[in-house]
This record gives sequence, structure tokens and C-alpha cells, in this order.
Amino acid sequence: EVASTLLHSSGLGEADQTSFAAGFREAVGNAMQHGNGGDPAKSVRIVCRRDPVAVAFSVSDEGPGFDAQRFLQQANAKEAAEAARDRYREGRQGGLGILMLLRCSDVVRYNQKGNTLTCTKLIHKPRQA
Repeated sequence: EVASTLLHSSGLGEADQTSFAAGFREAVGNAMQHGNGGDPAKSVRIVCRRDPVAVAFSVSDEGPGFDAQRFLQQANAKEAAEAARDRYREGRQGGLGILMLLRCSDVVRYNQKGNTLTCTKLIHKPRQA
């Protein structure tokens, strides 16, 4: 609800609000499932920010992190869908979350450890004549 309220008052258009909210849900779900390994004793920390030019969220988990840069490079190189297909053929899941985050955000960053994600969406105000 907090993220929804933030996005609604952000100045983003409805389509951008919807896609950024989907990215937010993906990030929180990944932190709980992958980062914290589904351990209910571990926490997920969420920070949401809004200013006149952007809306952002950071999601941190208590997990060991991962090589986020490698996955970002794969997603940027259009290898994410192919890698996800390979995982599904092997009976595993996942692989498209980072690609989704890249598509619904203007900036996607991870900390060095790989257990904190920050996504930013720029607010593009319509130009006045």
C-alpha cells in the first residue's frame, strides 16, 4: 500500500505506475525467496523515495548476495530469455526478474555484495507550450 500511494502521487502516468509497481513486487519477492531463502526469521528492508524528478525504491535482504553484475550484463545483452529457457529445460525456475526490472525502471543498481537493489523511474513531465 505504501508503494501504491507513493506511485499514485508521483506524477508518473498510469502505465509507468503499473510497471514500476510490478518491478517493486518482483524485487520484494526475490529478496524474500532468493536472498533470504524463504527464512521467515530474516528481514527485508524497503526504502521508497520520491522527489520532483524521480521515484525510487531500495530492497535489501539478509542473504549472502549474488553476482548481480553478471546477471545485469546477461539481461542487457539479451541473453536473459535464452538463459531462462535453458533453466526451464533443466527443470529449474526463474531468470527473467532482472530483465523485467530493467524494462520497468530507468536505472537498476545493486550494491557490491548483491543483496541490495535500487530501482529508479524518472518522472517525465509533459512539456508546456
